[in-house]
Amino acid sequence: MATLSFYNEGKYNDGIYNLSASGTGFFSVNMNGKNSYFARSEFPKALGLANEWTISFWVNMGVTKETTTIFSTTAEKGQNEIRLTVDPLENVIDNSFVAPTFGNYVTLLKGPDGAIIQHVKWEDAIRSRLWTHGAVTYSGGDMRAYSFGSPLSSGVIFTETSGTVSMTDDPPRKIFYGGTAPGTVATISGAIGHLATWSTALSQEEIQEIADDGFPLDLTTTSGNYTSNASLRMYYRPGEDELEMGKDYSGNDLGLPDIKNVTVEDRDFDVPDAGGL
Repeated sequence: MATLSFYNEGKYNDGIYNLSASGTGFFSVNMNGKNSYFARSEFPKALGLANEWTISFWVNMGVTKETTTIFSTTAEKGQNEIRLTVDPLENVIDNSFVAPTFGNYVTLLKGPDGAIIQHVKWEDAIRSRLWTHGAVTYSGGDMRAYSFGSPLSSGVIFTETSGTVSMTDDPPRKIFYGGTAPGTVATISGAIGHLATWSTALSQEEIQEIADDGFPLDLTTTSGNYTSNASLRMYYRPGEDELEMGKDYSGNDLGLPDIKNVTVEDRDFDVPDAGGL
């Protein structure tokens, strides 16, 4: 079996990594922002995400002029929806790259009857042109967000009806990563990396471990402070398997076979830079 070695010269987790087809690699996928996404849209399934969950993601956002969607789940008529989005990210001079800019990410929750549970924005939680690790946890109405493992201050709540609606139902839902429902343009311009969900609210220490270890961490096994592998529900490492780029590595058969405007040529051998906001 061929093995690749990569030396990152102090950028992230100093050292030499030996990567093989059976290991966790350093692949990401470049998205063009033109209705490109990974999805499970034809055969919705129960996702195991109800009243307690965590989403962890790596994203390298480009310049955008509209709100874009990182991850979303929807049932029929938009019920039981979780949607993670990023506000527009624009550079200060003619939209050209001068320095990373900082933007907000927003989480929208809808309950079984379609009513909004929470719609929360965390300001300056994400940056353009550089890799960002983010995470959101939800537990019975308590929503928290993290950037590079550090807790963010309380978000700006647009609408709050927590306590009147619950997320206890878990109907079959569609999944979109890097975009939202077909026919829209709210898709990422930039690159997407590993994304995972759990059926529990991870601790700050676990989220910090995931952010510190980066792409090499295999979330199906325990490592350091990370011990919630048994609660892993979805685990995407886009581009790692060129024959099945939307593969679910959690073992729960929640892969994303519906891929639009993404090909193997969009795979990139990449690794996040170190550091935080």
